[in-house]
Amino acid sequence: MSNKDIVAEGARHFRDYKHYKNPYQPGTDAFNDFERGWVQALKRANLSNANTCFRSWPENDAPYDPSPSGP
Repeated sequence: MSNKDIVAEGARHFRDYKHYKNPYQPGTDAFNDFERGWVQALKRANLSNANTCFRSWPENDAPYDPSPSGP
């Protein structure tokens, strides 16, 4: 798959799901291209209430908890 196709895939993923879940291995060109497409789609959507915490690790399937952790 070309990088242009992966960028488009990231944009489609944003439009279809709104959450960020990158299927590619971190640190690869494909990972970066997918992320680029997703973020470009986010910026173009101009969502005023968008969550600014987008992470790509597998544990992010759980809901985001903004409360500080610790004692």
